[in-house]
Amino acid sequence: MVRKLMKYDFLSYLRSLIPMDIVLVAIAVITRLIQLTEDDSTSYRILLISSVTALVIACIVAAVMTVVLCVARFYRSMFAAEGYLSLTLPVTHSQHILAKTLSSVIVSAVTALSILIALAIATAGEVFAEIVKAGAYLVRIGAEKLGSGRITLWGIEGLVLVVTASAAVYLMFYFALTVGQTAKKNRILAAVGVLFGLYLLAQILGTVGIVISVANPEIPERILEWLRSMKENSVTFVAAALIVIYVIVGTVYGLLVRVIMRKKLNVE
Repeated sequence: MVRKLMKYDFLSYLRSLIPMDIVLVAIAVITRLIQLTEDDSTSYRILLISSVTALVIACIVAAVMTVVLCVARFYRSMFAAEGYLSLTLPVTHSQHILAKTLSSVIVSAVTALSILIALAIATAGEVFAEIVKAGAYLVRIGAEKLGSGRITLWGIEGLVLVVTASAAVYLMFYFALTVGQTAKKNRILAAVGVLFGLYLLAQILGTVGIVISVANPEIPERILEWLRSMKENSVTFVAAALIVIYVIVGTVYGLLVRVIMRKKLNVE
């Protein structure tokens, strides 16, 4: 059933994301075509700067809009009018949350890939070739010094870290919306207030951590010394620790969303 829920989510996303990706790629193609007419004229520089600026803005808009669409999709299908239909399906709240989270992470990955493709098109030619050469050189040097197995492990850890971090962020948004929907009025404003509260909590915890570190400088020194003693393994350990943290945080948000949806659901 989770697959079916994700299928309908993807169909909803495609209606908005495909036109956005087409525009993104079109701007990249225009940027590349302008580069092919390179000369020393002022008009060429203006056109190039304008196209590059438009491409950067388009990439930022694509990333932001993807997050907005995914978050809005969760709210509409759970707490708006569409929620009456969604909640009558033979699906548990956990399956709804899982489907929305997975589809959001996948759609975000597709958008990231679209942005990379657009940038590759815009830099096609010598610039792109140099970027590929530099990347291949760094990988080769890393494999020679550290071993291909460790480089592969770091790559897998990096991918898992990005996925778990993305899932945790989306679940944080879902939590804010779920708390916000319990309000009788101004639900979205209430959700924004929850996000602001979470931000303040993170700032407070960060400040407490800094104060503790300043008051007890031996603690960070011992941690750094321990990481240095691990050498190459320190990167693996830090990445694994971050993955565990994101999994725990995401799981907590998911459980809280599930509990609130089961006990205090207020569909518009």
